[in-house]
Amino acid sequence: MFLERILCCFINDTVGVKLIDLYNIDNVCWESDYPHSDSSWPDGPEILEPLLSALSDEQINKITHENALRHYQFDPFSIRPREQCTVAALRAEATDVDTVTRVGRAADDSDLEEWKRLTTRGRALNAQPR
Repeated sequence: MFLERILCCFINDTVGVKLIDLYNIDNVCWESDYPHSDSSWPDGPEILEPLLSALSDEQINKITHENALRHYQFDPFSIRPREQCTVAALRAEATDVDTVTRVGRAADDSDLEEWKRLTTRGRALNAQPR
């Protein structure tokens, strides 16, 4: 029942990828948890790439988008060409998007310094084998 009906998601969990054969690959999704500041956003793709490096392209496609599109019955490619939905294409269009987290006040240099500290620490932790 679990393998048939439960959708499993992960953000940055090496154990989930290591145990992928114990799950139904058609019910596994990566979640960016955008725009929460405690997620891998806005560096999700860069953090995810080494995590999925041992998987096949078919598995990666299922986990990163195909399963979610099927489960949520959403087809973005019916309204936007696939080549305009890549990370690079979307980032190129979103040059005006501010990725600084706001907490009820205008951001200042201390926010930027904290963001740098958190993302540097996060990248260092993600680089370590678990």
